[in-house]
Amino acid sequence: MTPAVLDRRDVAGVFEETARSLAAAGVSNARGEAREIVARAGRFSRAAIDARGADLWPAEAEAARAALAAQRAAGWPLAYLLGEWDFRDTTLTVTPDVLIPRPETEELFDRVERALGARPPRRAADIGTGAGGLAIALARRWPAAQVTAVDVSVAALAVARWNARRWGVEDRVDFLRGDLAAGMPPASFDAIVANLPYVAVGEWAGLSREVRREPPLALLAGADGLALFRRFAPQAAAALVPGGRVFLETGRGQTAAVAGLLAAAGFRDVWMENDFAGVDRFVGGAR
Repeated sequence: MTPAVLDRRDVAGVFEETARSLAAAGVSNARGEAREIVARAGRFSRAAIDARGADLWPAEAEAARAALAAQRAAGWPLAYLLGEWDFRDTTLTVTPDVLIPRPETEELFDRVERALGARPPRRAADIGTGAGGLAIALARRWPAAQVTAVDVSVAALAVARWNARRWGVEDRVDFLRGDLAAGMPPASFDAIVANLPYVAVGEWAGLSREVRREPPLALLAGADGLALFRRFAPQAAAALVPGGRVFLETGRGQTAAVAGLLAAAGFRDVWMENDFAGVDRFVGGAR
């Protein structure tokens, strides 16, 4: 394509071209992701794409757009290409060292908020913090709470720490490299939230190419996907104060098994709930 032709392309045309290329590559939300790519490359908001549809596409933005579209078509998750992703009312920096925040984890926090709204936690923990979304949400929702964010990955903790600084809560979030809740002070936390790895090793090959670009350490959990829950349940029971609560996200078909692990570890009032898609997803209980 000659520069003269390139200069005559409008924003709407570039958007449609990008959407078609992503759809041809098998991207399910091709139009939504094309909007993100065009907005990032053109340095304007997603909403402005429609308003500026007839404007000429900036020639200086084309190299960035083409590179982003090609990488996305090759299977790289959009969040990693953009370097950030929304989680509730925050935008988090994300890298290939952390799991990309999901809507289901936002739903998990909704349940935490409903359960603890009348009894703000003094101390709370986010186990397997990744990019730090849950820890930051806890600190922002309850400014008087001291939050501990735990991850086994040093690289993930660096991302989480950066995000806490970005959102002004780093003075109220302690970052700890650790193996789940092992080594946490006993009977010290009012609430523990966790989105632990829950993918069975045998399921890895069947995951989408995008998910397989995410860190296996943040996804895989033994032969049945429950290995980390087995270790975590008694650890969490020991770390919670009497009456303290645990809130967990699980994989499809795992809630009953995880509920049983919590009950065996001494939790009471164990509950299970589906996510908005009707998939069994969340488990919790009280110490």
